[in-house]
Amino acid sequence: IKAVPLLLKKRKDFKIIIAGDGDARDELIKLARTEKVEPWVEFRFIVSEQEKVELYQRAWLLVQPSIKEGWGLTVIEAAACGTPAIAARSPGLIESVQDGKTGYLYPYGDLFKMVDLIDRLLSDKKEWGKLSQASIKWAGEFSWDKSAALLESILSVYVIKVIG
Repeated sequence: IKAVPLLLKKRKDFKIIIAGDGDARDELIKLARTEKVEPWVEFRFIVSEQEKVELYQRAWLLVQPSIKEGWGLTVIEAAACGTPAIAARSPGLIESVQDGKTGYLYPYGDLFKMVDLIDRLLSDKKEWGKLSQASIKWAGEFSWDKSAALLESILSVYVIKVIG
């Protein structure tokens, strides 16, 4: 939301959808009013899984400004829908965004860099297409079955080392 006034200096042909529910709900609504960016920001606090997928599919990009994530699940979900991410260079996100390949990372808190990257992706359809295709491929690397098999192989090696 704080980046919207900066982006408005470059372009006006965008809309931001903030989806999901959480503790920051009232604070985000207040911030949008304070920054006077309500026409460009839409809140959808409670969305079904189907609506979430539809939002990812319609989105040109996902912006993930978190200071930390356990794992960038939203980034991988968006990638599976062909939506590249612009994310803060922070724990959890640096593992889920391949900088320059499936999206872009920027220094956490650097709104100017974030806005430059957003504007770049909104302006360059060829670059967006390249990132979109790579995102789909990257997301395909992640599944519960692959994760379970990897964990099983790690545990079996560990058990062999301990016992043997």
